[in-house]
Amino acid sequence: MRVADLLADPALNIRLAAPGGPGRLARPIAWCAPSEHMDPTPFLSVNALLLTNGMGLNVKDYRIWDAYVERLMSVPVSGLVFGLGAAHRELPAGLVQACEAHGLPLLELPPEVPFVLVMRHVDQLIAAERYAELRTGWELADECTRLAAGGHSLAQVLERVATAINARVAVLDHNGFELMSAGTAGAGRPGQP
Repeated sequence: MRVADLLADPALNIRLAAPGGPGRLARPIAWCAPSEHMDPTPFLSVNALLLTNGMGLNVKDYRIWDAYVERLMSVPVSGLVFGLGAAHRELPAGLVQACEAHGLPLLELPPEVPFVLVMRHVDQLIAAERYAELRTGWELADECTRLAAGGHSLAQVLERVATAINARVAVLDHNGFELMSAGTAGAGRPGQP
């Protein structure tokens, strides 16, 4: 689940107000964190998607918005979804400016779309991704078991694992000495940087 995925869902009707720095829209979302605190950072973790209506932030001074966004970037969060409604009929100009200055993606949520819909969407996509990843791991483990049971060597099993994850894998002894390896170091997972 990436920040850009939120923009692709027409049911959410989310508008991109500030794209953030390079690669920020491709940043993963770990979970949704609804908060109306002036400083929510003690309750956040890396790659949280912050959801706020800005009820405690009815301010005009750019410095307050700048400090708010700077605190969010110190976590760092994946993005900020700002819900329009009773507290703010439009995005505060200071918030847009601060998000642009600090490179934080700012997403505008229309008043008719509740945060719970965004949270459900994110949770469902994250759960589907985790299940697909687990299933792929189970299938690889099953394949390796069949290879080993069929008389293939440990080197062949390691090569299959290295190919599947597109990375270097190794078998180490209890002292950390490498006994056998396969694959290329630093290759990374398919589709990953």
